[in-house]
Amino acid sequence: MKKIWTRSAAVILLLLIVVLGYLQYRKYQSRKNRIHNEAALLFKIDLDGILESNALSFWRNPPKFLVWENEEIAIPKGFSIPSRLFIYNVRSKSAETFFCSLQLTDTAALKLYLKKALKIHNFENIAGGQVFGISADGKLCVAYNEQEMALSYSFKREQTRTILLDVLNKRNLLDEGDQKLQSLLKIKGHLAYIFDGFSGAGEVKDNAISLEGSVPIKGLDVSEKSYVSTDLDNNTDAMLKIWLNAKPANFHLNKFWTIAGIELSADSLNKYYKGYTDLVLNKSIKQTDTLITYTYNDDFEKTEQKVLKEIRVPDMRMTLTTKTGGLLDYLKRQKAIEGEKLNKSLFPLYQVFDKSNDQVLQLSTNKYSKLKEGVKNTPYFFFAEANIAQLHKDHVFPLLDSYLEFFTHLTVKMTREDAKKAHLEMEMSLSRN
Repeated sequence: MKKIWTRSAAVILLLLIVVLGYLQYRKYQSRKNRIHNEAALLFKIDLDGILESNALSFWRNPPKFLVWENEEIAIPKGFSIPSRLFIYNVRSKSAETFFCSLQLTDTAALKLYLKKALKIHNFENIAGGQVFGISADGKLCVAYNEQEMALSYSFKREQTRTILLDVLNKRNLLDEGDQKLQSLLKIKGHLAYIFDGFSGAGEVKDNAISLEGSVPIKGLDVSEKSYVSTDLDNNTDAMLKIWLNAKPANFHLNKFWTIAGIELSADSLNKYYKGYTDLVLNKSIKQTDTLITYTYNDDFEKTEQKVLKEIRVPDMRMTLTTKTGGLLDYLKRQKAIEGEKLNKSLFPLYQVFDKSNDQVLQLSTNKYSKLKEGVKNTPYFFFAEANIAQLHKDHVFPLLDSYLEFFTHLTVKMTREDAKKAHLEMEMSLSRN
């Protein structure tokens, strides 16, 4: 019996060594996940670490994204999941354009997956056996050979072909000994980021993703003392509420915006803005809107018909502290506000009404919403809280519904550390059903 126990213990120990060795090998291999040398903001996601820490929890009650039943997701993917995934943006592109790369196992399966699941149908064969593909909306681009795939996702549909081919052909890559990369690798946690001396770490535990660290606030003039609308802070039923105590130190936006023929000067708006904005979104209300249709009379002449239609819209309110008299005069001169409404060309989805006093301008879809004036001190110059489950249930943002179903709640808090940086705390709850 003693021999049996000894042998069993030896086998278990050997298996443990093999598993740990395999995991360490995967971590070593993940360091070969190539990164372009223009990388600015770098994210590291420790996929093995997340599964190791949450194996029992995920097995008993997996998050929805792990059990998403979709025919396209069941298609063989043709790529391997790394131990650690690196995602980054680059200095020569927008901050809303992200890159990563993956090792391949089967290019035929990969191409099928790209077509079926990611809707990439426009492929181009490049010299050297390489392939470049782009999605119909221009946001997702891929470049791959027999061994590796580099991909990008750009919310602004930027051209990323040059950078993807650089990564694929091992040109202009970040050196493995780069100080920023080495610092990122040393950060403990399931999630980590680093950017120009700012860094943070996070965990995925049970049904929540948390993140904490420092972020830059260059370009924002953040007061040492912050406040929030008393009404907003006490509103526990809101689907979404956000406030920001900050004024742009240098207005980096374009000098002029032109929307449906209405031209607004960023400098003029900034001149009247006093540094506080909040936004709250409650459950839907009814609005009566006038719809214009055209028909032909008995003489075959085209005539205009106005029809009143009742529709449901989100009860949305935005409040800004401003030099209200000057701002309203400017907005009316530019025809951005007509009467007591925001010009329909600026926000065609709903009717938006304005109310104001000398210090506050309020824009709201609720014509009968009262002007909110009371304030209280808060440690957070920025705060955002979203009941994502309710937003998804009410289809408030239809274009995001397919993503919102994986989450239930989001909270983001930021406190000022000094003139250059802020402390960030974020938590997002995962959907389990």
